[in-house]
Amino acid sequence: RLEHLVRQHYLLRLSHDRLEQELIGRPMSMRDALSGLREAGRGSEQDPQALLRLLAQYCQLECAAIHAVAEGQIAAPAPASIGAYGPLQADDPLVLQALQTHKLCHISQIQNGHQDTRYLVAAPLLDLAGEMYGLLVVQDMPFFALQEENLQTLQLLLGYYTDGLSMDALARPIVSQFPDCPPLFAFELQRLAHIHASARVPSIVVALECQPRALEQNLPAQVERLKRELDETWLITTPRRQVLAVLMPLGDGTTAEGYIRRLEGWMQQKSQQSLAQAGIFPHVVPLDSAQPEHTLQRLHSIAHA
Repeated sequence: RLEHLVRQHYLLRLSHDRLEQELIGRPMSMRDALSGLREAGRGSEQDPQALLRLLAQYCQLECAAIHAVAEGQIAAPAPASIGAYGPLQADDPLVLQALQTHKLCHISQIQNGHQDTRYLVAAPLLDLAGEMYGLLVVQDMPFFALQEENLQTLQLLLGYYTDGLSMDALARPIVSQFPDCPPLFAFELQRLAHIHASARVPSIVVALECQPRALEQNLPAQVERLKRELDETWLITTPRRQVLAVLMPLGDGTTAEGYIRRLEGWMQQKSQQSLAQAGIFPHVVPLDSAQPEHTLQRLHSIAHA
């Protein structure tokens, strides 16, 4: 038993040291990273240097650059770089593979047995049509950062950034089908659906059905002010009720339950009532990554029930 306890204590110590190193190397949360990407790319604005700084901080890149790509050709002078990044080797097998596959490639995936690559990761920046307009080339990063979870995170952040540059195009199909949907809500819904489809990271919508007694106290507007930084809201108004839809990025059922509990505590402090007594009934609606329109149809059905 003593030997077993010693082994368990040793594993616990290793786990603690690993968590401590990850916290030092990744001082921000995913929500912080997405918040920073909102500023780095939205609409037609591009700031590749800001994007690269954020990727370096969150994904532990030490030497990397972002190159422009036009018609399959890479522009050698990099508009953004960090570390002692040297001249681009355009004929590097990892770079060529990323150009051909339009997918993130890393050193252990090099095809045809070519291992003489200078780079560790090559990741494309794609527009909505799937055309490559930029390429992230990573020359150096810590060994322990070159693992599947970190590379998946890198791909997620790149996708979030590139979707942000196509805001109007992403929102247009949703707004045309649901004219009362705010464009920003429609855009975030589409962007999070892309993240779910590509990186398998879900998001959730909490629909707060507000009955007339809640409307008399102006509760929907008060609840809307309690949303988190990255959340987007849509107030659906019908003759009988209002539904406040809160889109919560990178969340699941547990996230929704925590938000509802927070609202319950707020309502108890405010008026010593439960949400139901105040006339607010929450519904949890998972984001449909394949067809985001189904999520909006579900919200509309709650509002017009």
